[in-house]
Amino acid sequence: MLFLKTVGKNTVSIHKNAPLVLAIGVFDGVHLGHQRVIQNAIGMASSIGGKSAVYTFLPHPTEILGNRKNLILTYEQKAMQLGKLNIDYMVEQHFDREFASLSPDDFMDMLKHKFKTINTICIGQNFRFGSGRTGNANYLQSLSSKIGIEVIVIQSLMANGFRISSTRIRQELIQGNLATANSMLGYNYYCRCLFERKNQVADILISTFRVQNEQQIYPGIYSINILSTNEIYHGIADYYNDDKISRIDVYLIEYQVTFTSSIDVEFLSFIDEKNQLLTPHQRATQMKRSMKNTWKNQKN
Repeated sequence: MLFLKTVGKNTVSIHKNAPLVLAIGVFDGVHLGHQRVIQNAIGMASSIGGKSAVYTFLPHPTEILGNRKNLILTYEQKAMQLGKLNIDYMVEQHFDREFASLSPDDFMDMLKHKFKTINTICIGQNFRFGSGRTGNANYLQSLSSKIGIEVIVIQSLMANGFRISSTRIRQELIQGNLATANSMLGYNYYCRCLFERKNQVADILISTFRVQNEQQIYPGIYSINILSTNEIYHGIADYYNDDKISRIDVYLIEYQVTFTSSIDVEFLSFIDEKNQLLTPHQRATQMKRSMKNTWKNQKN
């Protein structure tokens, strides 16, 4: 995947001789619904001998327009997840108030100018664009013949009677429904963590990290994988909020590894509630017991 940045109405340098299929959206979380839109763009590009691209926005439009949302993934994680889908290009549009003020028609004119070989646009059925979010999927389809661009609207995926959406996933994570959130993401939720300190509690070595992701999850003990320098380590994490800062204490039972920089922590399953009344030693003991029980169950 080739990563490109653009501002305003500037033309984007993409393969001049191949028709372009564009998947447009914020794609926070890159969940199964997003993946469906993007995979349709990839399939269409392949069928016409063209190139596929994701056209997304930085910062998140809600940061500029208000009603700001906590992002599920960091921007770096989002790019990583998009890269796993084998898209040809990721184009990051700088989003500001000037860009937000474009009318729906001006937005489409801008796309035709920015992407010279644009052939097809793939969007989700809830896609909104233009000043005041007045443009929608139906309006964009109505412009299709006029602007000479095919518009494909992808219907939302449903799970347990609900539309899969970033908003829904945020709710499930904060309520502790990790399995449900992971099923809608299509992968295990993970966060980027920055090492702060290590602490020896009796015979238990605890490493503490500050969580970089804005999205919070339900406080408690989780079974995790630590993804570090191309290695995967299994362990237990105690996730909590300390003075509005999310942190995790990590315990590894079968590894002697010292982490001194950033890691990714992948959340596999919820194990236990967080008891605020426990002492640090009791908490560490609970983590150790949870790790042993989890490890025993996995082996069985």
